[in-house]
Amino acid sequence: MQPTLCEHLESASALTPCRPALVLQWMHGPICVATLCRECDRAALYQLLDWDRSARRRVFALAPIAADIITGYQRDLERGSCDPQRLAAQTGALLTQADARALDIAIDVRSEAVLARRRADDPRMPAGDWAERLPHPQETRIFDALGLDKHR
Repeated sequence: MQPTLCEHLESASALTPCRPALVLQWMHGPICVATLCRECDRAALYQLLDWDRSARRRVFALAPIAADIITGYQRDLERGSCDPQRLAAQTGALLTQADARALDIAIDVRSEAVLARRRADDPRMPAGDWAERLPHPQETRIFDALGLDKHR
C-alpha cells in the first residue's frame, strides 16, 4: 500500500508538525529532508525544486514515504559502518522510495513559514543531483505556479 501524506503536513502554515528532520543534503539551508509528523508519525520527503537569489525562499517537492524506511535509515546511521560507500547507497535507496509527489511547497527556511503550496502537476519526484537540476536563476516558472515572485 502506497503511503499518503498526512493532513498535518499537507495543511500546516509552518514546519512545526515535523519532528526534528533527518537532513540528507544541506547548502545554506535544507536541500533534501526526510521527516516524521509529530501528530501521527507519518513520514514525508522534501526535495528542492528551486530557490531564489538569497536561497532563503525555497520550493520543495513534498512526497509521502513509509515511516519505517526513515526509521530504518536512522537506525543504520546510528549503528555506523566502516564502508564509505554504504551511506551514499543507503541515501540513494531512501530517495527512490518516495515517488508519489503530492505537493509543491514554498518555505522561508529562516522562519520555517510555509509561503505557498499547491498540488503537484507532475507526480514524479525530482531525479538526479540537485545542483544539476536546479533551474537557471532567471527561470521563474516554479515560483510563478505558486503565485510568488522569485527574487533574482
